Amino acid sequence: MFSSQYRFAILFLFLCKVHSILHEWGPTDKLRLRDGGDPNDFFGTAVDVAGNTLAASAIGDTDRGTDAGAVYIYTKGSRRKWSLQQKLVPDDGVLENYVNDGFGTSVSLLPDLLAVGSPRRGVTIGDNLGAVYIFRRSNGVWVQEQIIVGAETVHNDLFGFAVKFIDESTLVVGSPVFTGLNKAGSIYTFEADINGQFQQTSRVEGSEAKGNDYFGFSLDSDEGRVIVGAPGDEGKGSAYIFDIVAGALVENTRVEPEFGLEGDEFGYSVAIGPTMAAVGSRSDDDNFIGNGAGSVFVYELDETATSWEYFQKITRTNPLSRITGRAATGLLGESLAFDGGYLVVGAPGWDGVAFVNGGRIYVYKKRSRSGKWRTADIVTSCGEIPEEDNFGTTVALDMTTGTLITGSIEGGRRTEDGSPGTVIIFERRAVGILPLQKARCWLNL
Repeated sequence: MFSSQYRFAILFLFLCKVHSILHEWGPTDKLRLRDGGDPNDFFGTAVDVAGNTLAASAIGDTDRGTDAGAVYIYTKGSRRKWSLQQKLVPDDGVLENYVNDGFGTSVSLLPDLLAVGSPRRGVTIGDNLGAVYIFRRSNGVWVQEQIIVGAETVHNDLFGFAVKFIDESTLVVGSPVFTGLNKAGSIYTFEADINGQFQQTSRVEGSEAKGNDYFGFSLDSDEGRVIVGAPGDEGKGSAYIFDIVAGALVENTRVEPEFGLEGDEFGYSVAIGPTMAAVGSRSDDDNFIGNGAGSVFVYELDETATSWEYFQKITRTNPLSRITGRAATGLLGESLAFDGGYLVVGAPGWDGVAFVNGGRIYVYKKRSRSGKWRTADIVTSCGEIPEEDNFGTTVALDMTTGTLITGSIEGGRRTEDGSPGTVIIFERRAVGILPLQKARCWLNL
């Protein structure tokens, strides 16, 4: 009656529907810009969460000029709902040219402290020196305290493309197009003085730095370590892990994909925990997983706690490719987050039953018996058919509250000119049956 292809499709959809009500992570809120937003606001470009506060940027916001950018701060109230606390825009005083600054390209959030990268900020349009803005919350109000620039930044360095607080007194900033070594890239460290003002303490390059490495494109930290992505290294990409010794960054190791190919973008995203590190290779086109399907490489600290060893490569296949004939361009590993034993991986290019580039997120947890990282959940946008929403472009995770945040930069009200973007919040619940309205998520699998 049915061909084998259609029987496969029916079985796949049935399994997806069953899976949709067994999620460990359930959606609790979807954030849209209060005024509806404008096409190409790109709300959700960068996200971070700290307890009951989250930050989400919209680099296309026009309050300060075309593509000047803005960051929205939300706080969680009753019934797991989030409300807007404040909208932040840059204030440079006499410098009033914010056009194309990209304020909000990166964010790093602590409970009452926020760093916002603005990598295209300059004295004139096109300078692209970059800057980082520091905001502090006092009595429920966020106030801009400082504008940070690198002591050696010059034209087109893109200082602030990535930012990460190690703690309340230490900040790391990526400058991936640092021109001193022909776009090799570098990172800067800043320490807070007794007045809370951040002062530059060092500028660090990779030990094998060379042109077009883009070292500093991505950053993450975990107490005593920092990981830095260099997705252009030799055309394939690499990542560096640094130990923090007496306040200084000391290179521990450089990792690269064993069978990497040009254009894989290994190092596009990075994440690190106490004993593990993950590196996203979003354009990995391994013949076994499809053109641009993406992958994530996991490394673990050895028994001596001094060196890092390759442990596992995470890939995904898309069974729907057999039905639709579309390539499996999932971009797995475009975004990463790690906290509390969970590894979150964004795949914003994932295609579904009736859409392309809808996106999805994979949540991994290490199995106690095998020691391997295995899928704990598959998270989707749980709403309308997400055609080209790019759900999972950015992710943030805080396991102290069991909160997962993701940006869907093409989500929201769609017009001929584009979409403003959305931010979706998920919370971890006990494994089991979730409310039945979540069953509609099957379309997104």
